[in-house]
Amino acid sequence: MNAKNAKQKLQEMHISQENKMVTYKCFNCNQTIKGETVRKRIRCPYCGSKILYKPRLVNTKIKAV
Repeated sequence: MNAKNAKQKLQEMHISQENKMVTYKCFNCNQTIKGETVRKRIRCPYCGSKILYKPRLVNTKIKAV
């Protein structure tokens, strides 16, 4: 794969990432928060907690070599 193809693939991945809905969860009250809200203010709009995390949707298995 040459540099031009690699750059194009990275741009495509970036565009597809932007189209996905990013959600976070509050560690304190367990409410789901949209990524747009987190960009404006890094606090839970429900309880005011500053501890937010991105829930993992797919389990990833890694095989040791």
